[in-house]
Amino acid sequence: MSVGLTLREDKVTVIFMDDGIFSAIRLKPEKINFPSLDREFGALKMMKCTLLADKPSMDKREVKNLIDDIITADREEIVRIMNESDIIIPF
Repeated sequence: MSVGLTLREDKVTVIFMDDGIFSAIRLKPEKINFPSLDREFGALKMMKCTLLADKPSMDKREVKNLIDDIITADREEIVRIMNESDIIIPF
């Protein structure tokens, strides 16, 4: 969905928070019988999407091993970005 939004030249920021933070961790897909998400994250990077991980969500779930190019942000920064956004699509 995020990649599709870039086709309209919108500035897209993907924020991983709450349990969604688990989507931002580096996995070994072969160990959990799940396809790798490298291609999807590569497309987001190529489309110049900003990828942010909510620090309080990481701390609460003890998440440390983020995928490359995902930036850790404090909750205040996340709230500021959301307040400045024209559209927010939660999923």
